[in-house]
Amino acid sequence: DSYVYIETPLHTTLAPPLPPIELPYLFISRGNQDLKPEEIIAFETGYHSTISKYIKLDLNFFYNRYSDFFTRALYYTYYQQDEIYTGSPEGTFPKKIVNTYQNEGNARGIGGEINLDFSFCQRIKGFLNYSFQKITYNHDNQGVLENNEEDRIKQAIPKHKLNAGLRFVFKKGFTLNLLAHWTGRTKILISSQAGGQLMADVNDNLIFN
Repeated sequence: DSYVYIETPLHTTLAPPLPPIELPYLFISRGNQDLKPEEIIAFETGYHSTISKYIKLDLNFFYNRYSDFFTRALYYTYYQQDEIYTGSPEGTFPKKIVNTYQNEGNARGIGGEINLDFSFCQRIKGFLNYSFQKITYNHDNQGVLENNEEDRIKQAIPKHKLNAGLRFVFKKGFTLNLLAHWTGRTKILISSQAGGQLMADVNDNLIFN
């Protein structure tokens, strides 16, 4: 967001009564070094219990407020007159268009986590935890005309996550760790080839190390 610089070659076609000539131009995504850091105010409470000498329990609940998101700016910069095609009506066909990023929007999030630590014996230990979070927009993103995001759940953030692991400790300092991480399915906003925007499904996934 601060240092990106991407040039995408595109083209536009003259509209009638002009001849249908295709004019190439560059669409530039440029970073904004004046961005403020994204902010979060977090409230959390937790509970810890040793159920037995083999099992420990942790419960955590949180409420967060997020602000100053990094988002694409709603405005575009059109280059100077000498970088606009000669003879284009009222300078409507620039050779370069620049879009950047800005701080905009805020949201709230609630969630929690439960974690169990196991000790089967001195050399074998394990853990299992599950977390849930729901993040909701507090504002409408004016750059997405198809949706009103206010009070809508942020679907790009997975609600459900599950982690599990085993640790084996051998003699002479050798260890073996088996770790599994599962993330639930989500949705993400993408641009379609037709020029519109749509919510695409992202399948759940499992990583095993």
